Amino acid sequence: MIKVVDAHVHYHIYAGKIPKHCEEFLENVKETRMSLRNDEVEIEKILLVPSHPCYSEECYDGFYIDYEERKRNPEIYLQWGEVNPLTCDVRHELERQYSLGIIGIKLHPPHHGFKPNAYREEEGGLKELLYVYEFAEDHDLPVMIHTGTSIGVRSRNKYADPIYVDDVAKDFPRLKIILAHAGRPIWYSSAFYMAKHISNVY
Repeated sequence: MIKVVDAHVHYHIYAGKIPKHCEEFLENVKETRMSLRNDEVEIEKILLVPSHPCYSEECYDGFYIDYEERKRNPEIYLQWGEVNPLTCDVRHELERQYSLGIIGIKLHPPHHGFKPNAYREEEGGLKELLYVYEFAEDHDLPVMIHTGTSIGVRSRNKYADPIYVDDVAKDFPRLKIILAHAGRPIWYSSAFYMAKHISNVY
């Protein structure tokens, strides 16, 4: 029996075309349950990562859908938090998600439409994003940043270049940063270089 930790699961992804109305999507999710049984594999932990383009203009993407699923199998599931710094009171939402036991914070720049370094004055001075990094650093939470291309309905791949994370790593040296998807497929070399040469980037 192989023991497995699945580190990146989007539990609530809709199997097919994304519906025009999120209500349809939510109804499909209610009827779906993830199977944890397999004859050859024992799943020790599953890390739930909330994200879905259907919610790209909302404060958070599917976090509370994932949370309801996590309550069903708390010994198996661990959960990432997520906020959209363009549309969110991140202070309130991060405190709320932290109280529910998140293990880190996921950011999705191409789905939400911002550069990972947009907190810097020369990049737009997005204060809510600055607070995300400060909160994560103060609470010893890693930040996972989507890098690389995305086919989401509203995604903009110009925000997915991992080079923008260089500023974040240097401005927040105590912050652990995960480059989700390693810059797939266009920026693999940039992501690998950063993970090799910047001590707080993985």
